[in-house]
Amino acid sequence: LVSTWAVHCGIATYTESLVTALRQLGHRVTILAEGAPGQSYIDKQTIACWQRSHAYSSMSGLGRIHGLIAGAKTRPDIVHFQHEFAFFSDADFERVVDELQTMHIAVTTTLHTVTAPPRRSGLLRRLPYFIERPIVHTHEAAAALQAYGHGTPAVISHGVTIPEAQRQPPDARLREKLKLNPSFVYGLCPGFISRSKNHREIIEGLAASELHLVIAGECRDENYRLQLENWLDEFGVRDRATLCYGWQMND
Repeated sequence: LVSTWAVHCGIATYTESLVTALRQLGHRVTILAEGAPGQSYIDKQTIACWQRSHAYSSMSGLGRIHGLIAGAKTRPDIVHFQHEFAFFSDADFERVVDELQTMHIAVTTTLHTVTAPPRRSGLLRRLPYFIERPIVHTHEAAAALQAYGHGTPAVISHGVTIPEAQRQPPDARLREKLKLNPSFVYGLCPGFISRSKNHREIIEGLAASELHLVIAGECRDENYRLQLENWLDEFGVRDRATLCYGWQMND
């Protein structure tokens, strides 16, 4: 698995859950993680071998993935890339996939974003020619890929593991924990709170609805917290929004 790992990143969290599930099924999984060569991890099956924006053939470039696999005693059955446009240049991503496939290694990718920056939409058009069936998280994302000429992308929902004891009934307990009015209808926006999540659009949409909004998650950007507060005032919805910072994935 090629991914970010053991960092404050939703994709790293997703990959951790995926690795755990695959290992429980008896699969051997090695993580080819973003990081400087020589960086160590608690998980001994993790190799730091690439860093974003580094030249393909450098010691921390995406080409090192090809070098590690080519030199391994046992080659993998499949290499799975966790793709985000900020991680790899299009040319480097296509090159490493081609080199792995030339070695007769199956390659797939999970596209965590299908709304490409305009100058990079070409990758999504070319993708069907070198990745047979990419993975996305929603049917809307699959439809977006099909508009680029893809056949039938695989849809695998993205979520978190809920301990059995917490499954039912969640509503009353959650409202009590967040000090929410039991009679209001809420829209819940959970997850890492960061600028990339486009909360402004959510808050603007709140103004045109009768919902109350809860934004709950971990936010390490103090300036972005202030920005959220300003948006609540700008759109006149402060009395219908609750901001909960410091929450972790399974809270």
